[in-house]
Amino acid sequence: MYVKFCTNNERRARETVAIEARSAFHPLRQSSVIRMLTHLRKKTQKTQNQNPRRTRPGVFKRMINFFYRTCVALTLYFFTSIAACVQAADWPSEVVASYDISFAGFSVGSFDFRSTVNEHHYVLAGEANISAVFGAFEWRGLTRSDGVIIEKKPDPKSYAFDYQSSSNNGSVRLDFMMGHIIRSDISPYQPYTNQYVPLLSQHMRDVYDPVSAIMALTRSTPGHPCKRRIPIFDGRQRFDLVLSPMGTTQISEARPSGQPEDAYICKVMYVPLGGYIPNSQTQYMQNNSGMRIVLRKVPSANIYIPYQIRIPTIAGEALLSSRKVNIITAKRQRIALVH
Repeated sequence: MYVKFCTNNERRARETVAIEARSAFHPLRQSSVIRMLTHLRKKTQKTQNQNPRRTRPGVFKRMINFFYRTCVALTLYFFTSIAACVQAADWPSEVVASYDISFAGFSVGSFDFRSTVNEHHYVLAGEANISAVFGAFEWRGLTRSDGVIIEKKPDPKSYAFDYQSSSNNGSVRLDFMMGHIIRSDISPYQPYTNQYVPLLSQHMRDVYDPVSAIMALTRSTPGHPCKRRIPIFDGRQRFDLVLSPMGTTQISEARPSGQPEDAYICKVMYVPLGGYIPNSQTQYMQNNSGMRIVLRKVPSANIYIPYQIRIPTIAGEALLSSRKVNIITAKRQRIALVH
């Protein structure tokens, strides 16, 4: 098995570093990871001597990227949480959801999600559009993941994330085999320096992308929906989202759906593990105890719907709120939730 860290720089050719593993079912060798990082560091120093240093993205831009990664991970995680415990035939054949995004009390965009299941194959897709500062800053993100469901659990195959803003754009590509990452391709390439907490060999095995692979985590014995720990690798950073119960609340519907209106409130903690810079922003998010997600159970479809996600930041609170959710169950029953 080979894990390829592919680089893509505007002024230099593509570089591919293959890390040899013991076998397709064993973790990566630590020595190989060290050799790979040493090789990349030498190449990076050479490139930095030839090219001027680029300006780091602003605090608001980094905040948007973190907010989108977190919301996608939480939203898609709970859309698939019950599906991992049942056969593919019991999972809704289609879920289409729309969310509103606000920041510091101002509406800044929307997030749309769609999942489709055909026999044992599934496809998950999300799109976020954000416009802030009276249109001076615009950001669009697209994510897609697909795989198969084998023996009541999902087996992710690929993950893609593309983003474009007013000033830059980029992409992430991940491929999986038997729960292990076999390819990671990030553009534009940003080297890991001595400022970063290193990614270790154990970070690259039994880890999931922010979308479909989260399904595999929830195949354990069903319990409280807020008692979860989600391991995530987004192509750059390895972190966990740790959830714990915070009580219940009532949901207000614009149109009766026939589904229960009670929901669970979950506390969410961000736990960075590798591939990040331990600066003040990371420490703030790591110590941020105000992140919340409200989950609404839909028994007729065997899923939880994220009703609301709150993420306090240094500049203000980011809020993702459910607007409407349309579900087609495995038995072709239609469920419409309008909030």
